[in-house]
Amino acid sequence: MSGNTGGQGIFGRDGLFGPDGLGGWLLPLGAAIVLVPVFLIFAILDDFNLMHGDHWASVSTRGQPGFRPNLEIVLLSKIAINIGFLASWVLVVMLFFARKHWFQSTFINLCVLHLAWAVGALFLDRIAGSSAQLVSQGALIYLCFTGGFALIWVPFVKRSARVNAVFERDPLARIRASYRGIHRKHKKI
Repeated sequence: MSGNTGGQGIFGRDGLFGPDGLGGWLLPLGAAIVLVPVFLIFAILDDFNLMHGDHWASVSTRGQPGFRPNLEIVLLSKIAINIGFLASWVLVVMLFFARKHWFQSTFINLCVLHLAWAVGALFLDRIAGSSAQLVSQGALIYLCFTGGFALIWVPFVKRSARVNAVFERDPLARIRASYRGIHRKHKKI
């Protein structure tokens, strides 16, 4: 037995990794989409960790030399917005693996919104004051990661023929195309 399935099965034409499946460049895209919520969880935990300990007491207590009145508001707003992004990215992961046609527009809009938030996070860190240098470095890394992610994957999702085939707008298009092909064969006989 040679293992050739004649183009059928999981690695064949109609399978998960076939021409209409989640293969090729969609594999690294899927991995990247799954990793974004993981990174967001770490960002949320880092912001929570800044709100504990001696450092927090020195920057949030009036009369202390490192007091920054806006730091609490900035951290809480960053946590709330990142939790919203976390929920949105989980939705994108679900749309990706379900191969829903809403994936493309949702992914592109969320990437653009996330990039705008990364720029806004830099300004929020400036509002927090100069004692938040660690937060500013984190926001700069966040901006570079988000910008690179959007620069690589948004054009791919927007222009790729494979993405258009996998996440097509009409879920019945494949069935109609296959019916037309069968119908034509029978007419010729």
